[in-house]
Amino acid sequence: MAGSIRERPDKGPDAYEIRVFLGRDAHGRVRHRSTLIRGSKRSELPPKP
Repeated sequence: MAGSIRERPDKGPDAYEIRVFLGRDAHGRVRHRSTLIRGSKRSELPPKP
């Protein structure tokens, strides 16, 4: 799965933004999904509702 993880020190200590490539939409534009995770870099992702 293509994506990236980056630290977000402006959001506090141990805050990371996870960004995942979703593909392209019908118009050919690149689509991404991102979420903010708090905890160590090895933390588990929260369960989906």
